[in-house]
Amino acid sequence: MPSTGKIYYMNKFLGSGIREDTGIEQGDEISIYYDPMVSKLISYGSSREIAIAKMKRALQQYKIIGIKTNINFLLSLLRCDEFINGNYNTQFIEKTYLKRGKDGTTPADETIAALSLAGILFKENKKPKVKIFNSNGHQTKSNWVSKRSENYR
Repeated sequence: MPSTGKIYYMNKFLGSGIREDTGIEQGDEISIYYDPMVSKLISYGSSREIAIAKMKRALQQYKIIGIKTNINFLLSLLRCDEFINGNYNTQFIEKTYLKRGKDGTTPADETIAALSLAGILFKENKKPKVKIFNSNGHQTKSNWVSKRSENYR
């Protein structure tokens, strides 16, 4: 989720068991030529549970104003059972995590189809309506004529 802009405010509380690798400071400008990963947090502890708890705390207290971050996304991943139990792979986000609803369940195929159709219909209704007149000066309602005339604009 790359984002450009000026970092107006930056605050972090790293504490014990957290390391940060970064090259940015408050007041810096993130340009399109900058690496999208402007900061990397690393947590460690005597157990996986402790390291995850430290990372959650660090992310909750890490504040950046001026550019978009993926902090909320990372926090939601840290609450995921598969991540907590170490039962994930490199395709976990695309194949499993992103298909879930906010409550953590995977929607049924019918729900996905209905949402897709609703999105298409919403987008179609947002298009400006083109009024086409025939040679007699009367408005025509032909979709084919409308589509053809849109191609010539």
